[in-house]
Amino acid sequence: MGDCGSLAIGRTTSPQHSRRIEDEVSRPHAEWFSERTRAHPATQLRRCHELAEKGASTAPGTCDRRSMCRRILAIDDEPFVTQTLKRLLEAHGYTVQEENDAMKALATARKFQPHAVILDYLMPRAHGGDVAWQLMSDSLLKNSQLIVCSGLDPVEFKWRLPPGQIQILEKPVNSDALLELLRAH
Repeated sequence: MGDCGSLAIGRTTSPQHSRRIEDEVSRPHAEWFSERTRAHPATQLRRCHELAEKGASTAPGTCDRRSMCRRILAIDDEPFVTQTLKRLLEAHGYTVQEENDAMKALATARKFQPHAVILDYLMPRAHGGDVAWQLMSDSLLKNSQLIVCSGLDPVEFKWRLPPGQIQILEKPVNSDALLELLRAH
């Protein structure tokens, strides 16, 4: 999609995934992103501002004016995952806050007031279903987009999530699919 390529985000222990993200840990960070995404986030934003000022529409896979004001909260117990999400999303103009402790997720979300939350389902101390219920029950956060990521089959856990517009992405998360969900909301 577009010129931003694709990035698998997350770790998986599922045998159905032939390529494990752990294999990519040893590769230099620059190889994780395509040429377009490798540019410094400030450079990306400047390019997007220039395009918007000229009235040009941005191509799929690039940031747009709408993304520049969007706040995203990434909740995952693995700092590697939230850091990778942050780099990817900031390169596309989003403002990202990381949280690696599920027990602090609600407090962080209330303080940050995200437009969207990317939530890992399997975490120690509290699973994503509990966190999703807390977020969707909070009057300040109930309108936030919620994207749940898991290496599990959604049939195994979807019933534990609150009803409503919750998107589910399988880990490892495809960066193009994630960006498309964020742009569509």
